[in-house]
Amino acid sequence: MPLPQWRAAGQTLRHAGVFDRLSLNFCSIEGVDASASMNAMQLRFVILASGVALTAACASNTITPNYSASNPNMKVGNERPEDTQATIENAGSFCMEVSEKWHKDGQTPDDKALWSKDTFRKVVPCP
Repeated sequence: MPLPQWRAAGQTLRHAGVFDRLSLNFCSIEGVDASASMNAMQLRFVILASGVALTAACASNTITPNYSASNPNMKVGNERPEDTQATIENAGSFCMEVSEKWHKDGQTPDDKALWSKDTFRKVVPCP
């Protein structure tokens, strides 16, 4: 038995000296029943539709980011953290005044502010 040959839809097919005319939407295989070709096309359509539906279902559920920082010198959020009061630390032979201030240091992709803490030290006389 010869191997089936692909032909374009609507072409006249010659098989064993008999002319047949097939009018399928896409393509047909010479020597194969037209209903089998239609079933194959329906199966392809179902698989394609299932793939599109699955992709659409997965794409619609976006993940909401949850930003958190383990570094105590960084915070995420639109509210500015409070600056601390200046404190005096005794370093032995001298004292230091330590103050901490927060500044905006950019933003996340969903427009939440990133805050960084700056620490300022100044040598002062011990009390």
